[in-house]
Amino acid sequence: MVRLEAGQVQIPEGFNGVVTAFCQGSGARLAIRRQSRLGLREIYLQLLDAGKVVGILWRRAKTFVVIGWIFFVVSVPVYLGIAALAGFNKFYFPAHPQATLDAYDIRASYVTLAVGALAAVTSSIVLALKFRATASLLVIVTWPTIIAGNQVARSFVKPGPDYYERHVGAETFLVPWKYVDVGFGGSPLEVSSEDGFIAYLCFSNLHGRTDPDCSLFQQLRVLSKEPVDADLGLKAWREHRSQMRPGSDYDGYQSFDQSYRVQADRPGQIQHYFVRMNSNGELTRLVECRLDNGKFCTHSAHVGSRWFEYQGDLADGDETLDARLAALVESWRRK
Repeated sequence: MVRLEAGQVQIPEGFNGVVTAFCQGSGARLAIRRQSRLGLREIYLQLLDAGKVVGILWRRAKTFVVIGWIFFVVSVPVYLGIAALAGFNKFYFPAHPQATLDAYDIRASYVTLAVGALAAVTSSIVLALKFRATASLLVIVTWPTIIAGNQVARSFVKPGPDYYERHVGAETFLVPWKYVDVGFGGSPLEVSSEDGFIAYLCFSNLHGRTDPDCSLFQQLRVLSKEPVDADLGLKAWREHRSQMRPGSDYDGYQSFDQSYRVQADRPGQIQHYFVRMNSNGELTRLVECRLDNGKFCTHSAHVGSRWFEYQGDLADGDETLDARLAALVESWRRK
């Protein structure tokens, strides 16, 4: 027996472990009960907070619906402006690497306006049906979701290529997007042609699109040495040279005139050709002019292994310009 002081219970020695285990078990049960009470209290407080939130949504439903309409009205000029700017860039610079982002911005702007209008109308209808908290939630959830969603989705849009592959015979050229041949509103698709390719540039400084110092872009055709059937001027020269009448020389050119009729009952027309040849009698430059004063001409220049064709007056083209064009095109060739 274990003797205890006055006021204490006397416990036999053999029952010490039993009593200890019993006390420990009771303490655990008390702790569980205490934790359960605390858990229920937390749940109650959370429900109470949720109830407060629902109460705010219910009481402020009209305010949230009005805010939804304000967001929609303000977003109309904003997103229409974004779509207009993106549409302008995509139309005038379709080969720009940002064109894919412009296309996304256009679609996203229209989707945002449609969803915003739907949310505003739906929240008004739900409010009229007395589902006040639901009407508030429609406004609160819609606008943050669509604004954040647009930005997240835009981050996954890949820019377009910086270069486009073009071919001249067996040679491959990587033409920068600023020079690639694409019209307004067109699509700069990959082109593979044995006849060559077309580039657009400013002849004064050989810069491409987006150059603020150039107001006139001209077309440059790059053709292979043989065949030259893609160049109608060269083809006409070779096929009808024997029928042409020699004229007077002009600024190092030999001139030839070809008479022809478009229709039998119409007056005849004259096509003027200005030619330069090397010491071997091979054609190095052919200029085909439509007027007697040397205006509105097509230049075909043989430089190295390629032919260059571009438009301009007779005095605009020379070997210096041809050499600059050849160096630019050579820089695009895949080594």
